[in-house]
Amino acid sequence: MQEFELNEGHSDSKHQTLLVLLHGLFTSSSYNLKGIALEKVRDENVRYPLILIHGIGGTQALCKPTDKQSHTKPFTLWVKLLYFLIPEKLFTYMGLIYDPKTQKTRDRELCNVEFPGWGDTWASEYLSEEKYPLTSYMKSLVQSLTEDKFFVRNKTLRSAPYDFRKAPNENAKYFVKLKELVEETYENSEKCPVYLLGHSLGSLYSMYFLKLQDKRWKHKYIKGFISVSGPFGGSVESLYAETCGHNFGIPFRSPLAFRDIERSFPAMTFLLPDSRVWSASENYFQYITRSVLCFVSLVKRIHSILIFLYLFVQLINDLGYLMMKETKSLFNPSERPTDIEVYCVYSFNIPTILQMIFNIPGPHRSAFPNQIPKLKYGDGDGVVPLKSLSVCNKWNYVNVVVLEQSSHEDIVQDYRFIKYLKRLLIND
Repeated sequence: MQEFELNEGHSDSKHQTLLVLLHGLFTSSSYNLKGIALEKVRDENVRYPLILIHGIGGTQALCKPTDKQSHTKPFTLWVKLLYFLIPEKLFTYMGLIYDPKTQKTRDRELCNVEFPGWGDTWASEYLSEEKYPLTSYMKSLVQSLTEDKFFVRNKTLRSAPYDFRKAPNENAKYFVKLKELVEETYENSEKCPVYLLGHSLGSLYSMYFLKLQDKRWKHKYIKGFISVSGPFGGSVESLYAETCGHNFGIPFRSPLAFRDIERSFPAMTFLLPDSRVWSASENYFQYITRSVLCFVSLVKRIHSILIFLYLFVQLINDLGYLMMKETKSLFNPSERPTDIEVYCVYSFNIPTILQMIFNIPGPHRSAFPNQIPKLKYGDGDGVVPLKSLSVCNKWNYVNVVVLEQSSHEDIVQDYRFIKYLKRLLIND
């Protein structure tokens, strides 16, 4: 593995460093890497179409009322800023019900939840119908690409929204539609193969999809796969959400108020730390107690991933444990997508949750897990630890691009990433 610095003369020291790690062949267009010009020979005037596959929460969601006599039209659930103040209502509309017998989830009674905008990009450009700036997601990326006449929304620049509440095993119909979308986009582009760009959970969805396709199909229709902020080894932040809830930084409501809806999502358990990446001695929990018999006798001990599994089934969320057992086998972090070009983009040097510290109950402190823990931080992109993001460094023949201090949510709007992406897609 070699490490290079991309120098483009930026004066902003916070954003000037772009580390490009190469494993195998570097396949992007010409970059000057510490004086070394690396060229890839490609046909002139070629542009490659792009399909965006968003992360968790990365597309709008609607409630279609189930009451046939109701005259209420479908209404926005995600993102509706009101529901961050009343997450209990969001759970009523958007939470899932898990059936252990069928090993499937279903919508709750009041809503059929839908994810609009198939093939088009608008539902991921802004996550709110009102287009609040704070809900901008893919907007900058889409806007920059469409400056080139080749890239037309819903023709050569597509998006494939999916039910981000669920793990891939519950979205089988989605992958059939995605295959059709790839083939349609290929035809729209005068038979030019397609790049898939998966962000966060969308990266794992993309890899699952590619594993379903045969070599001949991929050679014809797929130019390459671009993973952005892929949580290959899971995220401790997902464990935090499952344990005590995550309030998205909203100061008005406790994280615990969001826990029920987050626990109902199989996608959240799918993103829990993966024991194939994290060793049995890695630390997630620390519990401080006075009693040798308290808390299953784990006195002043750091709880490993193995102990965590026991805690999860006994003390936190038994249904979540069942979901986790069903979903972890869907994805092997050590397996690179085969038969196509692969690009792995991630960030580092942002404090990221690595451990939760729970204290003994007290007059003003609830018992585990109904308390807000102290957090210990390590390196990562603000959501996913570096150890999880960097799993792709171990793959063969992968182009790894590392952007310093670009947060997990904002990396798809980072001008450095967009510039790199355009050099992959556009060859003048």
